[in-house]
Amino acid sequence: MELRFQFGDALVSMTASAADGGWSVRLPNGSEGVIRVSRLDSGLLDIEIANRRFQVPFCIDGKDIHISFNGREYTFSTTWGERPTRNKALSGLLSAPMVGVVADLFVKEGDAVNAYQPLATLEAMKVLVTLESPFDGAVARTHVQRGDRVEHGAPVIEITPLE
Repeated sequence: MELRFQFGDALVSMTASAADGGWSVRLPNGSEGVIRVSRLDSGLLDIEIANRRFQVPFCIDGKDIHISFNGREYTFSTTWGERPTRNKALSGLLSAPMVGVVADLFVKEGDAVNAYQPLATLEAMKVLVTLESPFDGAVARTHVQRGDRVEHGAPVIEITPLE
């Protein structure tokens, strides 16, 4: 099966097939490895790659899987022939990728922001996820305050693009 994942503006394709209790993957650079993934009772994914383990928040959106890791969101898709979309980010509405608490809010309404600028940090079970601006613009609205509890998919911040 071909999997694609979004990394910033780049779309990376890899092949994957079931093997040895996990998935054997081949990246575009020719490197190969086995990845084992399991869902924990906490709702996180436990991912083992090359004898390293990571526990990451995730959500499923149709045929796409969104994983938050090291402050970045990765979108894995099995959709053939089309690029995974980031409509939520492109619309300027940033929503919570997981259930958690707003640990930090770095901007207020009216602030000018640059693409990839950190806007807020969410925390769940000691996992921190930073929401970044998808483009240059201005903060149109903040839907949360520091310390607020948010549900998965809840609006956090709205950005309007520069004209």
